[in-house]
Amino acid sequence: IDDTLAADYDRAMKLAEEIKRSGLDFTWFASACVNQVDKPLLKAFKEAGCWAILFGAESGVQKNLNTIRKGITLEQTRNAVKWAKEAGIKVSTPFMFGIPGETFEEGLQTIEFAIELNPDIANFHAITPFPGTYLYDNLEKYGTMSDELSDFTYQGAAFIPYTMTREEILRLRQTAFRRFYSRPMFILKKLFELRNLNDFIAAVRSIKSLFWLWRKSGLFRRAKDKRDQE
Repeated sequence: IDDTLAADYDRAMKLAEEIKRSGLDFTWFASACVNQVDKPLLKAFKEAGCWAILFGAESGVQKNLNTIRKGITLEQTRNAVKWAKEAGIKVSTPFMFGIPGETFEEGLQTIEFAIELNPDIANFHAITPFPGTYLYDNLEKYGTMSDELSDFTYQGAAFIPYTMTREEILRLRQTAFRRFYSRPMFILKKLFELRNLNDFIAAVRSIKSLFWLWRKSGLFRRAKDKRDQE
């Protein structure tokens, strides 16, 4: 993994072309900012053995991207994901909830944006202001912080902005995972991609995770209540 590979466009292109020219037989995974790539570069990556790439989408609301000084637009994210998929590269996009000033409704917009992008993998985290970061040094301006060290993870909702509650952040994460990975077409696509025993084992684990999400969100309970009412 090279987090800065595409930061120097010319270098990245030359490197990809040299790997292809040399006939080196290996695959690799990269991370890049969506404003650093285009169709030719991603095509060159694929031909050089790149099988997957991570784009930090972070949010589906432009205001929130501006807040964290991401320096990208929603359209740039759409294009980067589209071009990578067209090149045959698997796409992973992480998103964050709990950005300063973010509301619950905006969090729902981020979920819709993730579904629209339809990457191969989407992760949904709670923003965590680690010591030394701008957000950590300006906590009182943007929200409150948990006193529990165990909360300092992307899942722990350690930071709670004034515009949202801890419970809302956790609910957004749960809803995001359930809605994104429970889509019938997404599941069907993954089943068609099964090629060997390892793929099957990974699929079984994913299905177990889905059932956990469904149970956690009360899906089975709501279905039972509906049957009882009928």
